[in-house]
Amino acid sequence: MTLQTNPRYSAVAIALHWLLALALIGIFAVGIYMADLPFSPQRLKLYNWHKWAGVTILALSVLRLVWRLTHRPPELPVSIEAAMPSWQHKAFHAT
Repeated sequence: MTLQTNPRYSAVAIALHWLLALALIGIFAVGIYMADLPFSPQRLKLYNWHKWAGVTILALSVLRLVWRLTHRPPELPVSIEAAMPSWQHKAFHAT
């Protein structure tokens, strides 16, 4: 594991986070749109794209998990930690 002294997440972690967020929103929107289409070549094309996008999202999720396991997240600032309820503090350290 690498030691991190920077109080921020790495650029790779941030990029993976937002890439996955946008991809999930996009694939969800395409899935909703596709569900109401009649059986047609366009629906089959969207269905095929939807499947491959799902596989890509799975691969990016695994990559993000590996990145997270090999790179420590930044420490929680002490001022925030003191203001947290105890259950939130325990949940933070559990994850």
